[in-house]
Amino acid sequence: MRKRKFYPVIEAQRIPFPGFIVPYTIDDAYINEILEVLPDYGDMAVIVFDEEEYPDCGVLAHVHPPLVKRMNEKMIFEGMERVRIVGWREKDTVMLAKVETIETPEEEFGVEEEALLRSVKRAFERYLSIEPDIAGEIIDVFREIKKPEGVLNFIGTYSPLPVEVKENLLRIPSLIERLRYLREALEREMHILILQKKIDKKVKEEMARTQRQYYLSEQLKVIKRELGKEDDEILELENKIEQSGMPDDVRRKALRELEKLKKAPPISPEATVIRNYLDWLVSLPWNTYTKDNLDITHAKRILDEDHYGLKDIKERILEYLSVIKLSGKVTGQIICFVGPPGVGKTSLARSIARALGRKFVRVSLGGIKDEAEIRGH
Repeated sequence: MRKRKFYPVIEAQRIPFPGFIVPYTIDDAYINEILEVLPDYGDMAVIVFDEEEYPDCGVLAHVHPPLVKRMNEKMIFEGMERVRIVGWREKDTVMLAKVETIETPEEEFGVEEEALLRSVKRAFERYLSIEPDIAGEIIDVFREIKKPEGVLNFIGTYSPLPVEVKENLLRIPSLIERLRYLREALEREMHILILQKKIDKKVKEEMARTQRQYYLSEQLKVIKRELGKEDDEILELENKIEQSGMPDDVRRKALRELEKLKKAPPISPEATVIRNYLDWLVSLPWNTYTKDNLDITHAKRILDEDHYGLKDIKERILEYLSVIKLSGKVTGQIICFVGPPGVGKTSLARSIARALGRKFVRVSLGGIKDEAEIRGH
């Protein structure tokens, strides 16, 4: 039993729990410095996980150094005791940790505890079936282990469980509590692994579908080039853009979108959005106008023919038309008729259109609650 002694510290991705060994490849000049002083400590060192700067636990291990102390040579760590780190100090360039043994209290190991042990072993084998990250021959060794301490230390040494779980297996003194903790941790990790594999599968399927679409799209382009044919729809849209009479800045924007449509997979959502946008652009009546009839006498006659009374409203309409006739341009004002259904709002607008010689279009906005549905985003 070793109580409160200092030993050199070696960080590793995998550490040997008591009774088991792990190889370690020398990949740092600092390790050679540790190997030089190891004989002063009985070839013993504290092995800790390399994920924390100052961990509070580790394994006191016997270090079997290589015959030749140089880079990429392998040495062996043999786990001896679980230890709690209670202090740190640096001697020359070597970091030392003051440790004390984590004692396992005496506990009665009855039928319930034996059932718990078997449950842990079955859970670990199920875990490995989901995450087969251990060589088959090592699993065969695991099946032969009967003692609970050996089961815990084997899993702590060779399993791909998270570092947090392994550190807790070092910290918890009670053997039975460690078994219970490990059983819960295995169930949690199995659940995470199953979810992770489902997500990975969905991602791979989506990637495969996207790649297949891209491959088929490229194949289609090659076939069209070989046949000397262009997409009739693209050509038709291009002709409509050129013949629509739209302003130059709008035409340039439309042609840029057309180039995107040529490159997009035909069945992709992006292609559908671009195609709808271009169809809407070319359908607009660019540079299509009607010549206004601004004869005030004619307008008054039409209004009187279509509506009886409404003197104030008719005068306001005639004033509006008179301003347009005198200024020669529309002022930008919009005439708004407000009133309950059936009082003549729509028929007045139709009369104005007839008087001016314009086409009349009625757009019903019943049920529209959000202006964004009209203005767009």
